[in-house]
Amino acid sequence: MATLLVWREDASSKLAQELLEGFTRETRRSQLYAPTPMAEEIERARRFLAWGDNWDGEGSPGFSESLWERVGRFLKRLDKELAPGAPTPKIGPGPDGSFDVDWSTGSVDVLVNFPKDGPVTYAMRRIDGSTSRGTLDPERENGGLFEWMLSQ
Repeated sequence: MATLLVWREDASSKLAQELLEGFTRETRRSQLYAPTPMAEEIERARRFLAWGDNWDGEGSPGFSESLWERVGRFLKRLDKELAPGAPTPKIGPGPDGSFDVDWSTGSVDVLVNFPKDGPVTYAMRRIDGSTSRGTLDPERENGGLFEWMLSQ
């Protein structure tokens, strides 16, 4: 929806100027807070919170909001650290109420698992079949690690 303001030099010009400034401020705010693909994926993963216990019919526990928030904080920080255009991961259900975060670039697959308890782990498989595994601290900067992994 477009708004047209007519500028006249009279008593209403101050009101028009205030409206224009408000419109400009709102436009800047909406551009500033436009969701990134990473933010959209984090929000999409919120649906897993509604699944509850035994979501798979095999007795798996449900997903906790605090763990979802932990995954979200990690990915938001990582989104700022990665180069523009870096691939957006998919967030999915993992074993035992954990979240899996999966990147796939065609030449490398990276899976990061956020368990309810215990260390966050990653596994990487390159197109040549070689693999790497390890743990990472989601509260620290990991952009360099992921830039390297995703460029393989």
